[in-house]
Amino acid sequence: MVRRRQSRLVHGRAIGPPPAPGSPPGRAPAFASAAALLCLGCLSCAPAYRPGDLLRAPDVARAVDCLDVAVDVSRPPDTMRSVVVRYDFGNRCPKLASVDLGAVRVFARSEGGNITGSLSAFDPKSEIKRLPLDEVESANEAIRYDSSDGLAGATVCVDLSPLAGRSGGETPPICRPFDALATTAITRDQPVDFEIGDYSCHETSPVLGYRKCLPFGPWRARLPFTFALSFSVPRLDPGGRILRGTTDAGTPYSLRGGLLGGVSGIEFDFHFRYTVGPVFFGLEFGMGGFWTPDASDPAGGAAVQRRFGALTVIGGGAVVGVLLPRRGRFGGHLEALLGGRRVALALDQPGGDACNGDPPAGCSAGYGEWLIEPRAAFDFWIDRWATVSVWAGTNVLAPAEVTGGLMIGMHDRAFDGR
Repeated sequence: MVRRRQSRLVHGRAIGPPPAPGSPPGRAPAFASAAALLCLGCLSCAPAYRPGDLLRAPDVARAVDCLDVAVDVSRPPDTMRSVVVRYDFGNRCPKLASVDLGAVRVFARSEGGNITGSLSAFDPKSEIKRLPLDEVESANEAIRYDSSDGLAGATVCVDLSPLAGRSGGETPPICRPFDALATTAITRDQPVDFEIGDYSCHETSPVLGYRKCLPFGPWRARLPFTFALSFSVPRLDPGGRILRGTTDAGTPYSLRGGLLGGVSGIEFDFHFRYTVGPVFFGLEFGMGGFWTPDASDPAGGAAVQRRFGALTVIGGGAVVGVLLPRRGRFGGHLEALLGGRRVALALDQPGGDACNGDPPAGCSAGYGEWLIEPRAAFDFWIDRWATVSVWAGTNVLAPAEVTGGLMIGMHDRAFDGR
């Protein structure tokens, strides 16, 4: 169970107070980063970013490709050589955006406008790297920058031009006089506590390099996993197959599948998949029940009336497919199931002893079959993490076996990262 205490959310992410400058960053257990990310995953159901929200103060905000970015520059109270830059950014495009905070240039200018030196990011664990941000998502990151010289009387500038992978010089830098910067302690009151089972982490800083629980980029695009539940109405064709079983006495028996004819039923399936670009791979498992008719089976010149009981199916396999281009909330995918299933039929013979007699009663007979089932699906995105799909397919090894159904999917990455 995940619990969060004394926290505040900024663009859907938990940010809470930091150790003072110069104090060594705390170390957490090896799984601390994963635990913290799990916490954030539980808190990530934030509203979609609305394009332009971060650009309302144009003197401290810029649009860089798909990113809207607002910058807040402050300085620690006990040094004249450092600043803390907080970046708030939102992806306004219907696709993944690249965020390369390591490419941002922070530099100092003299009163005459000359560049006097660059400031370097405080990154003791070398965490800063280029990461993707999901579409219509927003997040923030705070980084301390240090200068080899004092900054009194200088102007500190932040050049966001390379943030999205472009070369610099295309976006005017955001500049602030160092002496006019607000003073903000890196360590603050009201920390954030993360708890997962027996593990707990006391987060005392939102600034990279001072955080104990959260690694760099907890806002990064999540892994493109999908979990789905489907309800379908398949049709089986046991004709030409032999259903086999064994009585209590060990006597084998068989039943011609043609006695059943084509049967329809209801099936529920669980789907797991992982998306790589337009291609996805996955597994599925399901079970279902079917309606069965009564039938007569000529045996020794006499008509023996058989009353069939429940027919159940358990099956699954591997799935591979491709996502079709999405248009707004509408999309689709093509996939193929490669697997198998086991069909079991309960026999109910009036007057027979349990699993004895000829034909036996109270027994079951069954068969197994391989599946190669191509499918086509139409997807409707309820929001950026949930879909409702209508799909249909057929088993190419038994073309009379067709199925169709409804699927509800939950996606860990917005729009599967596409």
